[in-house]
Amino acid sequence: MKINTLTLFGATFLLIIASLNVKAIPAFARKTGVACSGCHTAVPSLNSFGRKFKTNGYRVAAGQLPARKFNDYLNLDKSFPIAAAFSSLPYDKSKNGETNVAAINELELFVAGSFGKNWSGFLEFAGGPGEPAGVDHGQISYAVSPKLNLQIAWGPTFWSDPYDTLTHMRRITISKSSIIGSEFGGADGPVGENRSYISANGYLTDKLYYSVGFGSQIDNAAGTDPQTTTGRIAFDITPNIMIGAFTVNGTCTIVSGSSFCQLADRDYSRSGVDFQADVNNWRFTGVYLKATDDNELATASESNKAVTGRILYAVEEDGRPVWVPYLQIDKHELFNGSESITDTSFGVIYYFDENIKGTLEYIDTAGAGSRPDDARTTFELSAYF
Repeated sequence: MKINTLTLFGATFLLIIASLNVKAIPAFARKTGVACSGCHTAVPSLNSFGRKFKTNGYRVAAGQLPARKFNDYLNLDKSFPIAAAFSSLPYDKSKNGETNVAAINELELFVAGSFGKNWSGFLEFAGGPGEPAGVDHGQISYAVSPKLNLQIAWGPTFWSDPYDTLTHMRRITISKSSIIGSEFGGADGPVGENRSYISANGYLTDKLYYSVGFGSQIDNAAGTDPQTTTGRIAFDITPNIMIGAFTVNGTCTIVSGSSFCQLADRDYSRSGVDFQADVNNWRFTGVYLKATDDNELATASESNKAVTGRILYAVEEDGRPVWVPYLQIDKHELFNGSESITDTSFGVIYYFDENIKGTLEYIDTAGAGSRPDDARTTFELSAYF
């Protein structure tokens, strides 16, 4: 008697879930006593309280929680957060490709939190089948004041940003938007990938967030010949409605040894505007980006545009999301605007509990030029402990 692979894996996963304490919550919630939904609109995307918690060095504002220290000398929280995440793709089928079953897609270990009065840090180890385990990204921050956090990091360009528009780390979709996932003209890698940098960020007022940074090209862990500057502002019209702007400008130099500029020094820029709005149980997100890159010999430049729009609705029970359907439309250009690609993603997330979810997503790709049309259906299981 043959057993369907998907059925077998599904049964195994449900047995694992059944063996867990379904009330288990991730490390930050264990430390603070605040439920996951206190910081997240829908895990892992942040709400207004979660954004302030992040930019405050993973601390709850004074007076909201009792102080808990290991001792006066070390000044270290008793429960320094350590957590893990697990993701699986029991089903992944492309119209133009093969069906995949990744029982273990990725395993992640996080160590993050505040230590001392002003310091905080975040370190993630990640790995999966066919991928060596190692440091995925990390940062250390020193809070001079709420208006000024100094940070050194190996991570996504806008990692310090507390909103969910410019980094893939807190996306709810399985697929990445072109804003964070495309190389465009290829003088620098995708904005969502890692670079070495230093930055300053914070809230100049309760409503105005900023960040400025300086660092290397994407995937240059050594930070050789850094020539990239970044800037970001975001204004909270209300605690739940934000409008913002961002820019990345730099030069990929031959000296850096980057694979993006082996023949000549290449200039590049990524600039755009974005918004994020939470209205009752709805979240609306939009990003527009213009990318300019020198060609491989730096004899001319090309310009490409991208726009992403997303809408989701959280169906709640007992104050936490249970069902979250969403729609995302992403359109971007390549080859100096001569090729346009549109990805339309429909999905629904079911939260078994606040930290355990299943996502079913269908993405339709309408390509032009060298990229063929395609469609992909994916089911992902994720758990955070």
